[in-house]
Amino acid sequence: MRFNKIHLTRYGCFTDDIIDLGESSSSGDFHIVYGPNEAGKSTLREACLDFLYGIPARSKYNFLHDYTLMEIGAEITAAKDSYEGKRIKGQKNTLIGAGNSPLSETVLKAIMGGVSRQDYEHMYSLDDASLEAGGESILSSDGDLGALLFGAMSGLSDVNSALTKAREQTEGFFKTSGRAFYLNELKTELKRIDQEIKDNDVEVSAYHRLKNNAKQAATQWGDKKKERDEKRAESRRLLALIESYPVWRDYVAIQNDLAPLHDAPDVPDGWADEINDLIQKNTEARSKAETETQAVERAQAELDAIVCDEIGLSLSEQVMRLRGDDLEARYKTSNDIEKRRAERDRLQVGIAEKLVRLG
Repeated sequence: MRFNKIHLTRYGCFTDDIIDLGESSSSGDFHIVYGPNEAGKSTLREACLDFLYGIPARSKYNFLHDYTLMEIGAEITAAKDSYEGKRIKGQKNTLIGAGNSPLSETVLKAIMGGVSRQDYEHMYSLDDASLEAGGESILSSDGDLGALLFGAMSGLSDVNSALTKAREQTEGFFKTSGRAFYLNELKTELKRIDQEIKDNDVEVSAYHRLKNNAKQAATQWGDKKKERDEKRAESRRLLALIESYPVWRDYVAIQNDLAPLHDAPDVPDGWADEINDLIQKNTEARSKAETETQAVERAQAELDAIVCDEIGLSLSEQVMRLRGDDLEARYKTSNDIEKRRAERDRLQVGIAEKLVRLG
């Protein structure tokens, strides 16, 4: 895998800067990046790591650009295939491909061959701290020098300790010069198991006798199980009869109620479809009858509350006669009062006009 370009768009002290390493050359492909302190060499190294593995949640390179604005781009070549993308700060979909569409992390994982960020740093991103730690590992250990040198270069300084642990496990299992090892414990356990087998062993005749007894016991157990299942079935049948008795009793009572109707004609076809309509009509009729009954009761109450005027009834004949003579004429004349008043007003106006003419 090779970086062709690193775009430091917004990262650390950089803004829209590009490190162009050019195309790979067969004559030589070694680049030295140099500069004074605080020029950004370590920042460039961390930018390469952050592009490959993602910007950490607590990145220290946000002192110029906020987390939400941090961005690194790169053009890389792996196995003669070229890839281009950019990395932003976020929780997911931080790797962006062409057209600003999310790019799967599996692309970079396949290129890196499963190498973790920590292993990559140990093997390909050495600094003063890692070199000093590797040197201390060599000076403080008595193991194989080749393993120590490899551990110091790659940062895998625990190789020697792993070999020592494996050697201790091997010697713990078996060591010709010692007695307290795991193989002896296993041999002792094997002897104990052999003795236990001998103690539990029986003669052939006793074995056949025990086998026959076990067979008879299994047969008896099967018979008893069958008998138990039959009794359980009978118990369930009787329980069902007991539970069904109230239903059977109601059934008999209904049959007795229907006995007098055995000669009744059959219900007409379609009665089931009409029953709901009939029930509704019956309900409406009952409601209407109740309303009419209440109206009759109110009218009867009003009638009972009327007090008979005996004096008025005794004068009824005289009142009827008045309607046919002078009183009736007066009633009719009273209807012409307005006409008479209008005629009077008209005559008064005429008189007034005559008086005006006479001076």
